[in-house]
Amino acid sequence: MNSYGSLPDGSVGLVYAEPFSDEVIEGLHGQVYEALGLDADDPPESVREQLRAALNRDNLGLQLPYLRSNGGHRITVTVDGRDHTVDVQLTLSDARASLRQGRFDPRDPDKHVERRGFGTRENFSSQPSGTYRTFQVPWTGSWPIEAATAVRAVDGSVTAAVTHNQASDATTVTQAVQTTSAQRSNEPSDPVEFSTRWRVRVDAPAVTAPTTGTAPAADGWGTAESHGPTTIWFPRHLTTADPAPGSLPAPAAPSDLPLYGVDSVLDPRALYEHVHQTFHTDLDETSAGQVSDFLSEQVLRGTLPMQLDGGIYSPVITDADGNAVGMLHLVTVPNVGTPLRQSTPGQINLESHLVNTARVDLSSRYTSGIGVSGSAAAALTGDHAQGHPDASSTIGGSLGLRGQTQATVTNTYSASSSAGTMHAIRTNRGHLLTPSGTTYQVTLIRPDGTETAAPRSPRPAAWTCACSARRTPTGTRRPPPRYVNSRTPLERLDGIGLSAAPLDVTGTDGLFDEAEAWLRREGFLPPSPTAPAPTGVAVRLKQAARNHEPEHQIRLHAQLNNLRRLREARSRTGLRAATDAMVDGGHALHFEVPNSTDTGVRRVRLLLTAVRDHTQASTHRLVLPGIQVMGLAQMAGSDDAEQRGESYGGALGPMGSVSGPLGDWGSIGFGADYQYGQQVTHGDTVGGATGHDQFFIASGQDSHAFTVPVRLALDLYADDGDQPSERFGQNINQAAAPAPAPTAPAAPPVAPAPPVASTVPGSLRLAVPDGRTHVPRRSPRRPSRASTGHRVRPTRSTGPGSTGPTRPAPRARSWCAYRTTR
Repeated sequence: MNSYGSLPDGSVGLVYAEPFSDEVIEGLHGQVYEALGLDADDPPESVREQLRAALNRDNLGLQLPYLRSNGGHRITVTVDGRDHTVDVQLTLSDARASLRQGRFDPRDPDKHVERRGFGTRENFSSQPSGTYRTFQVPWTGSWPIEAATAVRAVDGSVTAAVTHNQASDATTVTQAVQTTSAQRSNEPSDPVEFSTRWRVRVDAPAVTAPTTGTAPAADGWGTAESHGPTTIWFPRHLTTADPAPGSLPAPAAPSDLPLYGVDSVLDPRALYEHVHQTFHTDLDETSAGQVSDFLSEQVLRGTLPMQLDGGIYSPVITDADGNAVGMLHLVTVPNVGTPLRQSTPGQINLESHLVNTARVDLSSRYTSGIGVSGSAAAALTGDHAQGHPDASSTIGGSLGLRGQTQATVTNTYSASSSAGTMHAIRTNRGHLLTPSGTTYQVTLIRPDGTETAAPRSPRPAAWTCACSARRTPTGTRRPPPRYVNSRTPLERLDGIGLSAAPLDVTGTDGLFDEAEAWLRREGFLPPSPTAPAPTGVAVRLKQAARNHEPEHQIRLHAQLNNLRRLREARSRTGLRAATDAMVDGGHALHFEVPNSTDTGVRRVRLLLTAVRDHTQASTHRLVLPGIQVMGLAQMAGSDDAEQRGESYGGALGPMGSVSGPLGDWGSIGFGADYQYGQQVTHGDTVGGATGHDQFFIASGQDSHAFTVPVRLALDLYADDGDQPSERFGQNINQAAAPAPAPTAPAAPPVAPAPPVASTVPGSLRLAVPDGRTHVPRRSPRRPSRASTGHRVRPTRSTGPGSTGPTRPAPRARSWCAYRTTR
């Protein structure tokens, strides 16, 4: 704690930093004014407003990891029409107990700190459709007037438009996966006061020099200045003396059990700077900003489970013209080090949540109506002779009326429904704060399918991890328990339920490899990275010209998005999130891409299913001591509405024009019209909403890791068909089947081979609460012939050596809550 914040390493941790005081904010602003060469006592009002918006206490609190990092928090300030980059950095010194809060002031309540990391990835597919059922009946007429008057003709027109049940439909399917890691402290927190030391630099290079030795690098930074103290609250176990070397247990690797979280990302801007240096030729200012957002501290800290299990993919990166640059793929390889601290058992919960949400939005609209519009006008001329022979060479015009009327009936139906499941595991045993050296593997996937990997960064990235001790996830073995009843839905795998948490899914790699190859052949994905590049100058020029066509850019975006969707779905996190759907009808993945002529859309759907393999028994693997399971299921059908509306209206008004000749230049004319309209609308709307949720939490019991054998299938459906057009499990089994033996000419006919199975073997690894398992009963032993009388069973007393009344042993409890709304 005494060295907390002394170096700008980006470490924040499980603490609560109070907002900076007004004195600190004003002093920092004055320091920035001086760095910009302005009068700190009288800066321009425009600059003052920019700093108030960018460096207020709210933003400084949100950007604390960057303020505490080697590169600082960067903002842009415009002075006299010129943009300047300003970096602000914070270090702390002189740690001391706060005398105004906490245990020194009984009026202040206890503060319990909490730190969370969120990671979300979302994909959606939309399919609009409709019909056009409007036809028009136009009519125009003109009646010439030969008399020697100012009116040379009367013109009129009438148009009737009739619409009958014109439909407009739209369907949108959205799928989202979210991971959450949380540390919740229940122990008291102690306030510690620090002196703040601020450094500012202006117009620094994009890449910051690394910290050397025990002091931050100079690299253009100004002199550090202090503008006042700040108070930070620490959980009590962080304010005690450091543990003896070697006294803490070894930490568990993140691959053992998905129960961990990132406490801090050290030097969070370093990865972006390294990626920018590697791919700067591909990135303009617009795309570089998108890469910076993707590699931000919030993303790096919140998406660690996704980074470890298949990696995370950025949205499609585009340049200033909207053309696709590519997509970044980030994979993190951790190297867990020696733990520094261990939390107090029973005082801090370490939780890992996995949420899968599906949402469907429907909208249908039918329209019927009739509209009539018309006009009548007198054509005027300055030629009053019989027949108006010189009308084109004299001043003329028109004067008349224009009107319209319409009646429309609409019927609209809209519906929105969503369903989600959350599976979580948690422990309140003492977990470890462990530094971890990290290797980031970043690859740029371009629209043409080529991939370029960034070299290893000269500055090894690192983060501190909150993880359980190795003995917790590795567990201990007991006599193999089984499920409470072999006829339970979990044993039959009719569903996962809320009291079990999926830990892993195996056996899907071959299925997804086959599916990816098919999607590449059919143009749903970019070409393979190993595909040969086009040769010939003419071919390359044609391809370069096509890459800038808007229709082709839509296709490139769709292919990259499809690749990200497929890779995320086959990752460990994606499969764990989809486990409930896999065993309950199938997990659907939608892919769409413009067809070969870029005039339409081709759609396919992959369906991943898992069924119980009853030829094999479930296997009990480990006991997870101190690990509890939580589950949440939610269903909501909201915004279901049916609306009927009627609309009537009309408009009428004068119109006029004037025109005149310009000699050899032709003629010129001006016109105007005015209409007064009135519309009446009647509508009736009927709607409703239904919601249901159910929550389960196990308390005071261990969990068991089981492996459940399953048969996996991955089928492809084209164009909303009911029957699969491709069964990738069947293709794999057929390729692995031995070739038929040759038959002799006079040999009897061979029986036809059995049909090829469409499923492949796999397994689900589940965490099940102790209350749902029991040790198999042994065969009862025959009583000894010498034994007589009744057998006395041991009881449990209230304490060691107690002679008081006995009581039964406490039982672990599970809590389940229901809520339904309508």
